[in-house]
Amino acid sequence: MKKKIDPWTGLMGDDAWGRQSGTGWDWLDQHAYHSESWARAEGLQNFLLHHGSKEVPRAEAQPGDIVFYEQVAPGTETAPGETHHAAVVTSVTPDGDVKLTQHTSSFQNVSLDSREHIANRNGGEQRIRIVRPEPDWY
Repeated sequence: MKKKIDPWTGLMGDDAWGRQSGTGWDWLDQHAYHSESWARAEGLQNFLLHHGSKEVPRAEAQPGDIVFYEQVAPGTETAPGETHHAAVVTSVTPDGDVKLTQHTSSFQNVSLDSREHIANRNGGEQRIRIVRPEPDWY
């Protein structure tokens, strides 16, 4: 997707998506060179859903869709209702098995079903949301 930069606040605005090269100072770069929607799963999910994208059922997933993990169960470090992780759908097998790739733990082309069980075991019950990016700003 192309960047979306707010004309007044650049990447710092609520209505922006993207990142730019930074200064090399982590604190400054995180606050001045990455949009909220670039840096956090919940920010990306909300941004996409407000800009033309739509949630699709698992049976309709296709490569390029984004899988979001929303915390359902209390008792973890993530509050219930918070979206805390994202992965990209990389393929769907003929039998409907959704494969995804994520940078955390270097999972590449793993089954969503198996990854969902790991997420539930490690953090409690998760709600899986699949969002099809359909940018409306270009």
